[in-house]
Amino acid sequence: MFRQFPQLFSYIIEQNIKPKFNYFVVEMGRDLKELKEFPHYFSFSLENRIWPRHQRCVEKGVCFPLPVLLKTNEVQFRDRLEIFL
Repeated sequence: MFRQFPQLFSYIIEQNIKPKFNYFVVEMGRDLKELKEFPHYFSFSLENRIWPRHQRCVEKGVCFPLPVLLKTNEVQFRDRLEIFL
């Protein structure tokens, strides 16, 4: 993960990595393989990006891959969700 995303070295474990990791495992219930493939997950805001988008997906009953969930802009994300109405 660190080779793929060396910025992880600069993140504070207690303030950044731990809360996002816990949310990923407990609330999202995702496989750790996804984090290994997309360590950029840790660069996104839990409060402003990860949590709100995950909640909207749960409401719609969909599960997007992490890059789709987080890297798309807000309009693209909404458009993808609208497909599942």
